[in-house]
Amino acid sequence: MKFLAHPLRLFATLMGLHLAVKNRFIDEYWQRSVQLGSFENAWEAINNEGVYYLMLGTTHRPYDCVALNVTKTFPDVKAIHYEVEMYNESLRITEKYSGSAVVLRDVRGIQSTIEWINKEMGRIRKSQVLYTEKNNRCFVLYYPDTSDYELWVNTNETNFIPRCCEFAFTFVTYELETYINFNQIICRDVV
Repeated sequence: MKFLAHPLRLFATLMGLHLAVKNRFIDEYWQRSVQLGSFENAWEAINNEGVYYLMLGTTHRPYDCVALNVTKTFPDVKAIHYEVEMYNESLRITEKYSGSAVVLRDVRGIQSTIEWINKEMGRIRKSQVLYTEKNNRCFVLYYPDTSDYELWVNTNETNFIPRCCEFAFTFVTYELETYINFNQIICRDVV
């Protein structure tokens, strides 16, 4: 059995190599995988009028609460009107803006991209939906322009993040620094 020791060590080293390399999960395979598309439905993420809160993200925002209020939906064209309110309790700063968002197809032909149009700033930004929980409970977004990830939850899910969304967010942000962007007490008075 000693003759197998060297090949086994070599094999173990090669198998562990992929763990040592900082490998992002949003790779070409993920982007081109049609099988994952049913979990990345952008319209399912935003098609419900109501409030969503930013719970976790890879960018540290100077706010205790960030709320997205979907004010009107347009199912025929898969678009919404929305308002965002960001609040910092200690500085007593509130920032608000409104806009529209439309669902687009990605390179696979799957409607997993959201184009956010900020009316006040005239800014257009795209995000990729990486995971959507059924019944508008939560969704995970990825912003290709900044490589940021965000976990948003419906107002009814703020006591306990749905496990599937928490897993999806943890999976795609593995080895990245993440921040809690939600304070339940403060967010009660926002939106």
